[in-house]
Amino acid sequence: MTNAPLLPEGGGLPPGPPPSPQWRERVRRAVSATPDLMMAWTFLLAWVAPHRFGVDRIPDLLTIMLLEFFVIHATPFLLTFLPSPPLMSIKQLGSCGPLLGVSLFYTAFVGCFSLTLGSPWMLVAFWGLMLNRMLGRLLAPPDEAEPSPIAGKWGLSVILFVTSVAVTAFLPMPRLGISADVIEVLSAGGATGLWIERPQHLLAAGVLYFASQGTATLLEADKRLVKGAEEG
Repeated sequence: MTNAPLLPEGGGLPPGPPPSPQWRERVRRAVSATPDLMMAWTFLLAWVAPHRFGVDRIPDLLTIMLLEFFVIHATPFLLTFLPSPPLMSIKQLGSCGPLLGVSLFYTAFVGCFSLTLGSPWMLVAFWGLMLNRMLGRLLAPPDEAEPSPIAGKWGLSVILFVTSVAVTAFLPMPRLGISADVIEVLSAGGATGLWIERPQHLLAAGVLYFASQGTATLLEADKRLVKGAEEG
């Protein structure tokens, strides 16, 4: 005769264990890495199938790369003044003055560019990229005991951006779907430069940069989990 497992009073299955901190960390990092990986996929699609992506939209990707430069410049200032955890108390709300001031400065700075170029979407894109770069902090504010987390992540972004642009500028890049008619459309407005005359270098830089950013975010989750296991 076998003993039936005990069920909680009222029937039904007993509640399962709560999600482990390791699982929550992996989910947070996966969510943080998703925008960068999606951007890498967008650049890759434009590179492999520019007509399917839309040849007239490729210059927008050039603008995205230029805006990312401003995002990298603004990130350490905004993250320094961002409350941690964000906006959890009235006291922290009162300390948002510097954050608001820096935000208004970069809004005005990028806004002038967008108005000059007649592209108001640039301002929206800038804050979209800025939110992407701040997403990890918003989802999981860093431990105050962690040494210089902002400086470390900002330094990594600078290295990845400069490396991606430099490597793809000096090394030959395959054209893939970039045909002569694509280059003709991009040069129709009289614009010149490496990223216009050979757009495969622009698209390769975007793929390399955003893919490496997303991968670094995922690897950071594994690094934290290993560190937590060793401390435990």
